[in-house]
Amino acid sequence: MSNDTTTATEEVLNTVVGSVNLYTGKVVYQYFNYNVDSLTALIFAGVFGLSTLIHFGQTIKSKHWFLMYTLVLGGLIETLGWLSRYWAGQVAEWAEESGGYWASPRNAFLFQIIFLIIGPAFLAAANYILLGRLIERLGQRYCRLGYKTYTGLFIGGDLISLIVQALGGAMASMADTTEGADSGARIMVIGVIWQMVVMLAFTWLLVEFIFRYLKDRPVRQVHPFAWTKNARARIAEIEANGGHCPAQMTWGEERRAKWMLASISGSTLLIFIRSIYRTVELLDGWTGPLISNQGLFNWLDGVPIALSLVLLNVLHPVFLLPVQPRQKNISSPMDYGNNRNSHYISSSQTRLQEPQAYY
Repeated sequence: MSNDTTTATEEVLNTVVGSVNLYTGKVVYQYFNYNVDSLTALIFAGVFGLSTLIHFGQTIKSKHWFLMYTLVLGGLIETLGWLSRYWAGQVAEWAEESGGYWASPRNAFLFQIIFLIIGPAFLAAANYILLGRLIERLGQRYCRLGYKTYTGLFIGGDLISLIVQALGGAMASMADTTEGADSGARIMVIGVIWQMVVMLAFTWLLVEFIFRYLKDRPVRQVHPFAWTKNARARIAEIEANGGHCPAQMTWGEERRAKWMLASISGSTLLIFIRSIYRTVELLDGWTGPLISNQGLFNWLDGVPIALSLVLLNVLHPVFLLPVQPRQKNISSPMDYGNNRNSHYISSSQTRLQEPQAYY
């Protein structure tokens, strides 16, 4: 009678979520350190999917085509990552081998690692390009780097972090041993840390640009590629034009550009918060308390990236940074005013002022 009761109890325990391993008395999972909450994953997938669909329409309307391979692609990757987690939660099942454990599909685990580790890199790339466009319009003389150099350097840095993170994610998810998974995790950490370094440099230049623009304090530019033929021609053109002059903008256009700066700043901060969390999480190991806490993952990975993407829906270039027709090169410093205030245009005149000193 006693043996029958014990067997019945074990059978009940092994048919519900949270059943323990019969040898260790602890809940054992094959890949994840928890049973993925399918509803939460589906909600995140819905938010990312809807935001991405809106970004797709906004990109077509705005004609800022680079947003297709940054925001739209990044949002799609995040959506696939959360759908992979939903898949893992839906089909998790009890396996009787080795005393029993909760098994999830290997492919679902692999996909969610790769997609969710690389997705934010595409959002960061959009911010780098958008700031370059804003620098071009608001006045390149307020930034230490030309907008093309600026964009190229940061996109290059972001691409390196993307490749390293993807490589580490693939290694970790496909590893058959703990040592292999740890090696992949270390490579992912290197990629995430490099991404943070790039973002810190970006943030420094962003803050300096905003400060110098608001205070109207130009800075002499650095030309890291001055040895190339194209760069020398560009520098000669800039010097002939009396420095970097902002494009002609109305008061309303400048106001919208400032909102775009706020959007980029907020999005970057949210991505950086997520990067800090993922770095600490991965350094803590595959069985550490951080990676085993599903709630922390949802709040410190899912929420910041979702907010970042949605923020760029609300404060989108389609509203704040319309595509401008191509203009002829400035042939003289008298074509545009060199003082920031001179780019306010009235129907009767354009105010021109003398160039200011660099600070």
